[in-house]
Amino acid sequence: MEYGPNEITKVGISSGGSGSIIPSLKNLGINTIIIGEGQQYLYNIIRENEINAYFCGHYATEVFGVNTLAKEVATKFNLEYE
Repeated sequence: MEYGPNEITKVGISSGGSGSIIPSLKNLGINTIIIGEGQQYLYNIIRENEINAYFCGHYATEVFGVNTLAKEVATKFNLEYE
């Protein structure tokens, strides 16, 4: 959904289905969000807030964050990670 400006200046990334954060993005200077799940009610919120939104799938956006955190913790504390 491309309802924001053509020039992307600041991108937010949110995993899963956290569309409730969209109204606060403008205050953070974010004009584009990569998000997991897009419920139907988000259509009007995205349009009204003039945000670009790219929905990449609930599962796909949750996995990278958890894996990255697990690797960091394993490295910091010398733990095995699988």
